[in-house]
Amino acid sequence: MNGAAFAAGQASAAAYSGHGGSWLIATGAIGVLGLNEASESPGSGPCAGRVHAASNASALKERRTATAARTLRAWYHDEVRFELARRQRATSIAFVSIALALCACARAPQANVQAPSSVALSSHAPTTPATPNGAAATEQLAAASPAGGAEPRALPTPRSAHERGWLGVELGKRAANEPGVLVRDVVRGSPAEHAGLVAGDVIVSVDGENVARPEDVSSRIAARSAGERVRVGLLRVQETRLLAVDLEAFPDSDEILRRQYVGLRAPELEDLEVAQGALEPRLAALRGKVVVLEFWASWCGPCHLLSPVLEQWHERFTPQGVVVAGVAAEDMSVVTRSAYQLGIAYPVFADPNGTTTKAYRAIALPTVFVLDKAGTVRDVMVGYSTPGLSRLESLVKRLIAES
Repeated sequence: MNGAAFAAGQASAAAYSGHGGSWLIATGAIGVLGLNEASESPGSGPCAGRVHAASNASALKERRTATAARTLRAWYHDEVRFELARRQRATSIAFVSIALALCACARAPQANVQAPSSVALSSHAPTTPATPNGAAATEQLAAASPAGGAEPRALPTPRSAHERGWLGVELGKRAANEPGVLVRDVVRGSPAEHAGLVAGDVIVSVDGENVARPEDVSSRIAARSAGERVRVGLLRVQETRLLAVDLEAFPDSDEILRRQYVGLRAPELEDLEVAQGALEPRLAALRGKVVVLEFWASWCGPCHLLSPVLEQWHERFTPQGVVVAGVAAEDMSVVTRSAYQLGIAYPVFADPNGTTTKAYRAIALPTVFVLDKAGTVRDVMVGYSTPGLSRLESLVKRLIAES
């Protein structure tokens, strides 16, 4: 089963083509990690993938040279395939991502990938429904779609990024003998959720057209405008259903993460290694403090612009009960060296397996979360943004005043 596809759209996005697949790269003030074709083996969570390391200057140059782009692809309704790589026992493992915002850093490292692994991006990994084989699969496909068991038609031409509709699902490719496209996750508050789609559903048709790959779904949704209604045929366990979904205009990257996290308890900090400082990497240890949690990388240019701002916040707000901390999905030696070179004094953690990075869906860098004293996510910023930083700073001051 190939990796995941997020359903949405993004105005300033372009797709990188290679290895038989397409992945989004955006332009602006976000660090984009190298995107690689996902594993052919089944994934167990909303996102199956591999991350790779990129600390070598020549490798970085090669990856940057390799970034070619074409337009009309969009994050959160396009294939997002990334892999979690364990290249060698002592080799650094960095996070693979895709740009998801109007501000993005188009140049990013890319590396060869190894064998597949899976990582769940939601707190409750969906249960894959029973999968029919052979004739049974064809019969269920015919039952759920007016087009019957025929092969999907040619992909339609997508609308421009500011016109296309947004569904709000994360998709995964199924095995060749299994019909349809697996819904790995559903964005909270999205059109898909309002219509009743749930993780574990299998989409077999969109407006009567059969779909077999994530790109079949994303392209058909991208050809519709916000406000249009589409008919989604699906399998849920052994039942066939037909749902009407009213598409929305896709939100920006900050808003997508806000829908997923704001108002909810922050994901736990897992598998982190202390690279700098004495802060214990557990949410329980941060209870009663306002937390500014930054996800960054050593090679990410916008992250280098952000670190002096966060360093100032660290100096100003620490005496008032605020914790500023950074998480980098790289090897410990890379993280400690980069923190020293950037003059970072606030606590820094290495996330070599990308566990916490994926739990927070920090698949574009930098991404900054603000948590209140109870450990609830209050806001998110993706990329380097002066208005965004002003918004977060005002929020931090308000949270300090909260009892």
